Amino acid sequence: MTQVEFTKGMTLLTVAYPKFEVDQMTMEVWYSFFEDIKAEVFIAAVKSFVRNSKFAPTVTELLKHCEESKMIILNDTLKLMYQQGYFHQGVDDNQAYRNYEKANQWLQRGTEPEWLKEDMRRYRRMQLGQQDQLKLN
Repeated sequence: MTQVEFTKGMTLLTVAYPKFEVDQMTMEVWYSFFEDIKAEVFIAAVKSFVRNSKFAPTVTELLKHCEESKMIILNDTLKLMYQQGYFHQGVDDNQAYRNYEKANQWLQRGTEPEWLKEDMRRYRRMQLGQQDQLKLN
């Protein structure tokens, strides 16, 4: 994630928690922990944290929320793929569901093959594009 995207998430935290003061040094240190996380995951984690805690987060707490948000996004993407027939190509419904479950197991273990990661990225971009279209209409 870029520093600008990170700053947006931190701004959400400073607005939600007025006593949560962030100086330049804090921004740099925190960014070093979150720079490898995708912006959409970070923002989802910040929003989730704010909804569930009346106290400002620590780095560790927010990293935990990032992992949870990442899994939610990945699971939602897999569900979308299943609903749109990705796992049904050339197989019956039972086999399609088994393929979906296998992909889900790979996700939980973090062992998904590269071809599945790429297909999930493609579906995620498509899903985000559809959401943007709905916002514009």
